[in-house]
Amino acid sequence: MNLDDLYKKIPKSKCKDGCFTCCSNSVQFTPSEYKSMGGYSFDAERMCCSHLIDGKCSVYDNRPFICRLYGTSELLECENCTPER
Repeated sequence: MNLDDLYKKIPKSKCKDGCFTCCSNSVQFTPSEYKSMGGYSFDAERMCCSHLIDGKCSVYDNRPFICRLYGTSELLECENCTPER
């Protein structure tokens, strides 16, 4: 199974406008995810992912697995996100 197959198994999540809680965490990713999103850094001054631009993920379609899970898992719950079940 490749990452794309795994991504398809994650429920979609609808976030409230202006929610970017998931972007306020430093994340881990595979080398292929790193390449796909064009690199990564955590902006310590803004306390968020460097890909958060104007309140939105600038690499949303290429975001890593952990970002896709946020708001859909009991371990990564977000009060502003509603997963499809």
